This record gives sequence, structure tokens and C-alpha cells, in this order.
Amino acid sequence: SGASIRNVPLTGRVRYTDSDGVRGAQEGLSTGFEPASEQEFSLSVEESTLRVGETGDIRGTVTNDGPIDASGVVLALGESQFQPRSATYSVGELAAGESAAFRFRGMIPSEGDAVPQRIGVETRYRTPGDDERTDAGSIHVAVADRRDALAVSAVEPSFAAGESGVLELEITNRRDVE
Repeated sequence: SGASIRNVPLTGRVRYTDSDGVRGAQEGLSTGFEPASEQEFSLSVEESTLRVGETGDIRGTVTNDGPIDASGVVLALGESQFQPRSATYSVGELAAGESAAFRFRGMIPSEGDAVPQRIGVETRYRTPGDDERTDAGSIHVAVADRRDALAVSAVEPSFAAGESGVLELEITNRRDVE
């Protein structure tokens, strides 16, 4: 992976058997080739609804930066405070220069911290020659602080001293579940 992209000389020899069954060899053959640049993928996060103690989403985009088309593209999350429902996301085919959306759903445990998280992501793919390869990267996601499940506010909170009446309260579910 650390090799520079330059013309690389290649010398060799060819052994053969001709149509009359005579064996031969050709020595001193030379040619050159230039290797392609290393395959790369980039990841970006468009939205994080993660909150301590609640289920949320990480939505983003994976882009095949090339130089070749990739098939069987799968994103696999590494270890972090984020506990995904599924640690892998299958993207499928991704041509060079093409992007696709991804979404991971999960939670930050209630004992977790409301701090930005760095999550390692392995992009697994197959080359046109059907070789399996991996590209390592990471994403950074925001995590919001824990919030109370319910919010209670008085609708008409004013009473005069010594008066009786009805205190009407409004209760609001502040979570994404019923």
C-alpha cells in the first residue's frame, strides 16, 4: 500500500512447446506496467439522532473513490459506546465515483457519555476479479445528553391564595416511543 505509482519494469522468460512437440524458451523478455492507485472509500455522516439512553440513527453516505468498481460492498462497525441493532450494512454494487446511503440504528447505553464518538468502519468489497478486500475508515457522530422521558407543564398555573380550583397539566412524551 505504501508503494509509489510509477512505471515498474518486468523481465521474464517464456517456456513453450511448439506444435511439433519441440520445447523451447525465450529469455530476456521485458515489459513494464504501472499499478493502479489503492482502492479507497470515503464515509460521511449527514445525521446523528443518538442520545444517551435512547435508540437513535446514524445516517450517512459511502462513496467509492475508485479507481475500480466494487461489488458486495458491506460496511462493518467496530467497537464503540454505540450498540447497533446490526453491526453490518450491505450496500451491494458501487461503481467507481458512485455513492450510496447507509443507516445504522442503535443506542448509547444510559451509563454512556454525551460526547462525540469515533466509530471504526471497515468497508468490505470484492474486486472485478472476485478478490475480497477491506478498506478501513471511521466516522464521527454527535451524541446528545440524556433527557427526561416526560415533560410536565401547567396549562393555567395561577391561583390566588385561599382559592380552590383545578390545576390542569400538560404531559409531553419527549422520547421517540409510545
